[in-house]
Amino acid sequence: MTLVLSCATQDYLVQACDRRLITNRGDLVDDNANKAVLFTNRLAFSYTGLANIGSERTDLWLTKTLAALPTGSLSDAIRAVRSKATEAFKHISLPSGLKRHAFVGAGWTRARVEEPLQPLLCLVSNFHDRQGETFAEDRDEFTTVVQILSSKNQLGFLAIGQALPGNRHTVLWRNLRRCAQHKVSPNLLVRFLVDEITEVSNSNKAVGRGILSVVLPRSIADSHEVVVVGGSPVPGMATFQYYPADRHDGIVYGPNVAGPGFGATNFRAGNL
Repeated sequence: MTLVLSCATQDYLVQACDRRLITNRGDLVDDNANKAVLFTNRLAFSYTGLANIGSERTDLWLTKTLAALPTGSLSDAIRAVRSKATEAFKHISLPSGLKRHAFVGAGWTRARVEEPLQPLLCLVSNFHDRQGETFAEDRDEFTTVVQILSSKNQLGFLAIGQALPGNRHTVLWRNLRRCAQHKVSPNLLVRFLVDEITEVSNSNKAVGRGILSVVLPRSIADSHEVVVVGGSPVPGMATFQYYPADRHDGIVYGPNVAGPGFGATNFRAGNL
């Protein structure tokens, strides 16, 4: 089970997750597996839990689920992931405790067309209740938890998957809150999330050092053109950054991208 960190401010959505896959016994399977999917310019999704749903890689399953939608509605996307996951997990034969799975999202939404955009964080999980509390065991039915930030709230934060040890959750939240209050560049938000995952990986072998971060600015949420750029966050662009686990082999990996009727997967660039 990986570690997914998501934060939402009034200007930016930032999400970071490690790329490690392990077996139920803790054996390493893959240290560079994609777990991130962007849905148009509105939503960043990552997952923690099973690497495959049925016979399909989970990131591909999620991309296809989102690409099958007729519109870019966030509420429809979240409902589709919940219902499709609930149906799929009924057919997965694993002992209780080995099917814990969650999709974590950070997105832009609005209550009505004429109202301004609001940042949200969402959780589609089979081991959380509707208040976000953890169940003792996983369940076949997935539950949705949505947190929408009002204009008075400067920060939303979710840490899902492997636990942050000690008081690190509190310290990280305080640092992110200061960034949000002072409206600093999203580069610093990314840095805090990436550094935290790296720190956890030093003591928790279920978390890898290879990391992918994504940033979705408010300013592009209504754009019908989906363009994702690799590199440091820049105004008016959806961006991602790849942090290799150890020695960089010259290949840069990116998230999958989906929208109504289309999907793009297996992004690689560089010295192929």
